[in-house]
Amino acid sequence: RAALHWTVGYYHLINKELVLYHDAADPAETLDTLFHEGTHLFVNLALGDKDKFVPMWLSEGIAEYFGPSRFDRETGELEYGRPAYGRLKHAQWLIENDTISLERTVIDHRGQASFGVARYALSWALVHMLIEKRKPNGSPKYRKGFIEYFNRVSEGQDQLACWKKSRM
Repeated sequence: RAALHWTVGYYHLINKELVLYHDAADPAETLDTLFHEGTHLFVNLALGDKDKFVPMWLSEGIAEYFGPSRFDRETGELEYGRPAYGRLKHAQWLIENDTISLERTVIDHRGQASFGVARYALSWALVHMLIEKRKPNGSPKYRKGFIEYFNRVSEGQDQLACWKKSRM
């Protein structure tokens, strides 16, 4: 299958393969795409056929969360959870203009075709907050509930019921 001219890469769900095109003009975009699509591959490897239960917002939000990651060869450290400034700016605009709702972002069953720029931005923002938000003492505020939610939905439980149970 030929990729569209603006596609740097994709993860093929049926073939379980990651396809990446190196963009010599924009190596950072190639790297972001590798981390994004590689996250889809990793989730599939970790969950197997249970990855079909992971809602689109969660799958894409996690992939966007890891997209701007960078590996430091000297230290051997992976820096993840870095701000995705384009996504942040778009999410802020949507919030300021009151064009979003939690239900439309999270509990939306329309699938990939409806997953545009706004939903990528909001999914990234929500995942980033759930993983990175800290209590005054510095400990993660929502991370435990987020992991509970992820585990429950990946087992096929109803995502709205899981959201309510997860203490987020």
